[in-house]
Amino acid sequence: MTKKLWQQAEEPKPRAERFRALVALASFDPASPRWHAAAPGVVEELLSANALHLGIWVRALSPVRDPLLSSLGEVFRGERLPEHRQVAATVATPQAMPSAGTATGRVQPSLATQPTIHIQHGLE
Repeated sequence: MTKKLWQQAEEPKPRAERFRALVALASFDPASPRWHAAAPGVVEELLSANALHLGIWVRALSPVRDPLLSSLGEVFRGERLPEHRQVAATVATPQAMPSAGTATGRVQPSLATQPTIHIQHGLE
């Protein structure tokens, strides 16, 4: 089943179809190394989703929170999709998207552990 879902997720199909396949894979194949390559597309689709569905998608993707954090951090820092910065900050919290390590007491990666934003004050 995971092989077919990864095929659907990686084929040139509409983004919504690929996203749904990836959401299913979050439950069936959360440890796959493919998540690092898939993360930017997942994050883009997640952050542009209908706000009414956001909670459902976030819970479904929580098993792959750690691979998604890097892409969420890029959005939070304004490196891409700056219009979704606030949603990225909300989605990336351990309360919104707990990962498997939460129950073990392991320290969770967060946006705070990602490289910081360097603000330049250009007063020419």
